[in-house]
Amino acid sequence: MLKEIKRHFYINRKDYATSLMLAIGIALLADLIVMIVLQFQPGAFMPPISSILFVAGSALYGLIFAMGAIGGQFNMAIKMGAVRWQYVLVFALLNITQTFVLIMLGNAWQFVNKGLLQIAGGQPMFTFTLSPLWAIALAILVTLFGLWIGALLMRYGKAAFWVLWAFWVFSGAGSGAIANAITEPGRTDIFARIVKSIAAFVTVLPVSALWLGGVLLMAAIAGHAWFILRKIPAQD
Repeated sequence: MLKEIKRHFYINRKDYATSLMLAIGIALLADLIVMIVLQFQPGAFMPPISSILFVAGSALYGLIFAMGAIGGQFNMAIKMGAVRWQYVLVFALLNITQTFVLIMLGNAWQFVNKGLLQIAGGQPMFTFTLSPLWAIALAILVTLFGLWIGALLMRYGKAAFWVLWAFWVFSGAGSGAIANAITEPGRTDIFARIVKSIAAFVTVLPVSALWLGGVLLMAAIAGHAWFILRKIPAQD
């Protein structure tokens, strides 16, 4: 197993470095924009945009990297006789670790953000941090989702792509409708009543129940991804 970990790390070392450089580059660009804004609005309170983008970009990169690895590295590995469960396990662990480390670096970036704000004459609007527990949960979630989506695309091809694309579009539109149904006062239509009832139910659930639901969701995603990957043939 240790040999497999070293091999994965060596193969993906440039991608790990790229993810770090991209996150830092996005954060610096966001800080530069904020500093330019402060030249026209000195003393303004500014949100920690760079830290938020650092964390969000790291999570997105972890998702995309996991998706791409299934169609590329995994396919090549099984052609060369790699043990499937070992490849998937090692890749998932390394991707989770990489994403977690980048998210924690995004938390630490707030100190850079505060320093630059002081130089530019601005003030922090609020502090953005994810606890280590939430950071590892997010890293696991994006890795499993990436592996699952990659497995679906590898197994079902264009059909899976269009289904996922349609889900993305409708979920984006649906989230706006749900937000409006919750926030708009006086809404009494059936959709608003259903949404508000669900929201009220979720808000009274204990945190342990929400964590349990998240764990079950991740277990289901991981199980279905492995169900596809364990027997899918190598593609040319």
